[in-house]
Amino acid sequence: MALEKEKESYKEGILNCLSPLVLEMRTNNTYGERMIINAAFLVEDNREVEFDQKIQELDAEYGERVKFKYVGTLPPFNFVNLIIDTLTPLTINGERSSALTPESLDLNRDGLPFDKLKENAST
Repeated sequence: MALEKEKESYKEGILNCLSPLVLEMRTNNTYGERMIINAAFLVEDNREVEFDQKIQELDAEYGERVKFKYVGTLPPFNFVNLIIDTLTPLTINGERSSALTPESLDLNRDGLPFDKLKENAST
């Protein structure tokens, strides 16, 4: 229990130092008992150097107690919320459909309407 309190204290201190430098921050699940933080930070381009310097300062401050690993620049996947509604029936041209296929859209694999594909094949 004491270890968890210490980890939470480190996490809070680190996030409090970094949060003023970011537009948004997301914490994710940690992996293993030794990981303190698994977080994503949305940093403006003009603050990237400042953010990097703050990470280096934190690394020096925490010394051997905490090992910092971070990567970037990455696409902002953690800051996109995608909601897929599986309860609303899919409709195509006003008719309910259970499958979305090129045929149901009247498109071939190249995105051309099937009737155009048939015309091109017959010429």
